[in-house]
Amino acid sequence: MQFRKDINGIRAIAVIAVVLFHFMPSGLPGGFAGVDVFFVISGYLMTGIVFSGLEMKEFSLKSFYLARFRRIAPALILPSLVLMFFGWFTLTAIDYVQLSKHVAASLGFFSNFVYLQESGYFAAGSKEKWLLHTWSLSVEWQFYLIYPLVLVVLKKWLSLRYISWFLILSTLLGLAFSILATPRWPESSYFLLPARAWEMMVGGLAYLYPLKASPRARLALDLVASVLLLLSFTLLSEHTPWPGYHAMLPVAGTFLMVQAQRESSLITSSPVFQSIGKASYSIYLWHWPIVVGLFTLGYGSNTWFMSLGITLSFLIGFASERWVEKPFKYSHRLAQVCGLGFAALAMCLVVLFTAGFVSELRPVSVSDRSEYQARYHRDSYKPIVEAGYRLECDYFDGKRYLARRGAVDESCTASTGVGGIFIWGDSHAQALSHGVRFVFEKTVPIYQVATSGCRPFLSGAPYKHPELKKACDDSNRHALKSIKENRPELVVIAQSSDHENTDYSGIAKRLRGYGVSKLIVIGPVPQWHPTLPSAIAKRHWQSAEPSFTDPSFDNSVLVVNDRLQELYPQDTDGNIEFISLTDVLCEGRSCLATVGADRAPLVWDYGHLSLPGSEFVAKNILRSRLEPLLGSSKLGNTIQN
Repeated sequence: MQFRKDINGIRAIAVIAVVLFHFMPSGLPGGFAGVDVFFVISGYLMTGIVFSGLEMKEFSLKSFYLARFRRIAPALILPSLVLMFFGWFTLTAIDYVQLSKHVAASLGFFSNFVYLQESGYFAAGSKEKWLLHTWSLSVEWQFYLIYPLVLVVLKKWLSLRYISWFLILSTLLGLAFSILATPRWPESSYFLLPARAWEMMVGGLAYLYPLKASPRARLALDLVASVLLLLSFTLLSEHTPWPGYHAMLPVAGTFLMVQAQRESSLITSSPVFQSIGKASYSIYLWHWPIVVGLFTLGYGSNTWFMSLGITLSFLIGFASERWVEKPFKYSHRLAQVCGLGFAALAMCLVVLFTAGFVSELRPVSVSDRSEYQARYHRDSYKPIVEAGYRLECDYFDGKRYLARRGAVDESCTASTGVGGIFIWGDSHAQALSHGVRFVFEKTVPIYQVATSGCRPFLSGAPYKHPELKKACDDSNRHALKSIKENRPELVVIAQSSDHENTDYSGIAKRLRGYGVSKLIVIGPVPQWHPTLPSAIAKRHWQSAEPSFTDPSFDNSVLVVNDRLQELYPQDTDGNIEFISLTDVLCEGRSCLATVGADRAPLVWDYGHLSLPGSEFVAKNILRSRLEPLLGSSKLGNTIQN
């Protein structure tokens, strides 16, 4: 296809938006929409290549795929190899395994599926995933595989005119699907092709139906498009459901800017934007590993370092375009490219099969911090906490993601005396239960119904997954039934999130009718993403201080805690007693992270209390608040008399 300066300039706009968003999200909150701009451009170019080839009856799927591979693979392989090389010297076994998995998925162009299974794109833990941004390359490559194949098959029965109409219909259906799917399956819609394909097909329609307009009309069109893109980058945010109908804003802006065909634009045709546009792919590839590197070193919120990171992203991107992209783009050195790719994949497989290549040959893998991180990894520490958490009181089988058929273990709610404490909630209530038993079990009865993923409800749980909904409904129904029968003095509720959406007042009213004098609402536990042990091992290993400030800390926990304190002030005469954990554990954003002489983490993952952490919270926070309430209620006195 003929080179268009305006489209090259639009590439520059897209990559600038993405880079600024990732380094300084508050400055350009909707900059992530630059990826959608890339999708539209990609659809335009691919449609042009395929349709022009079909019109001239010389289109070859083999040649198309090889050209795409030469365009994408070399520049992607280089940072993959560099990351694997540096990971050998710097990453613990667990982190090296994760990097290897992500490199292999990126080179295989299925990383969007991998990241979908792990967490959301905007999740706090995303800044520890070195190649998270390659999800968009995987989506594009999947589009490249399917799109021309469909057009070639259709060409056997339809003329290009009817194929064009087919694309219009497909684009509209794809948009409708994206709008319907985004609120229902937000993560899948974000990462997977079905909800994204329409954006690339819009670019195809821009090629198939170019506008014929006067220079003045094109200028007006370009101005409208610029406003739409500016609105996209400034008004949208990571909290906007995406893609869905919101994505129509940047997609429409890109479509109109492509249709304007203003090759003489002062912005997009300027030498600076042309240079950035040509190197946009390499800039995109390199900028995110730099973001992650700065975050890992603890400079994720330092403006000076972020500015340095932006500069490095562009400089390395320019170098990669000059010495990697350009030499391989039109060359036939396919064997060298494949050889480097297979070398990177082979290295990934070795690391994966050796669980991080734990060996004296890789000193970091046998270091104390690597062992510490491995000790509290999900696979090794979760079996340890299962007994302490009393998972037999859980109505949900998290391993198989199925509701348990039948009641939980009878010992969870069997009457063992007068009064006592009833623990109700989700897995965070399970985590707290170990400490509650450690402190109170010898003096008062302890009951528990706590189910993973289920916060307390008086009626039907609003979860869409049928098995989770059944488990939560069964769990909450049994909790209320048991509370009514056992008449505990205190009901303690703890949960991981959505505190502000739980009807504590309604629950307290119901429990008061059952004879419970006090509902104890436990505020959120301090949380770090992806895990606290990871933050300790990476950024605080040399520090002996038990408390610290870390960029992986989830600030929203403090916001939720403050809101709960406003709703439920510490009034011992009321039916609800709110206990803030962060008021004791945190001072600002600096929170207690380790407990005991062996520096056990307060939470062993992102926010589930470790066994020592649970004991610490119960001894130092809950004991002084709950002891005065036990045996002093009217209900307790009545029963004792």
